[in-house]
Amino acid sequence: VIGDDVISSTVPLTLTGHSLGGHLASMFTLLFPSVVTETATFNSAGFIGWSGNEVNQLNTLIAATVSQVTTIQQFTSGISSVTDVTAPLDFVSNRGTHLGAANNQFEVQVESVPDIPTNTISNHAIDLLSD
Repeated sequence: VIGDDVISSTVPLTLTGHSLGGHLASMFTLLFPSVVTETATFNSAGFIGWSGNEVNQLNTLIAATVSQVTTIQQFTSGISSVTDVTAPLDFVSNRGTHLGAANNQFEVQVESVPDIPTNTISNHAIDLLSD
């Protein structure tokens, strides 16, 4: 993708993603740290059941087979350019490890909306999280 004129390697990117999109934005951040300036995830799946070493091994394997991956960032949960927004009762985002630094992790309580029952599914919805 990068280097194939789909995404420029000289233009900085800001990534956002919800749920699986947040997880993919996080992986992209680790694989292409030279072009990603900021990442914001909303109820991201994070890295469920993976240790940092396993993520680093996967990224190293990807880098060895994909020529556009030239520098990878090591997995850590303290990356200052990553902001993670989660709902405390969300069934997805509370299961994994997130990349954001401690001061960049925010919990947003989903309020009750008359037509939508407050439950674990509504706590995952992006429309209630980003009012």
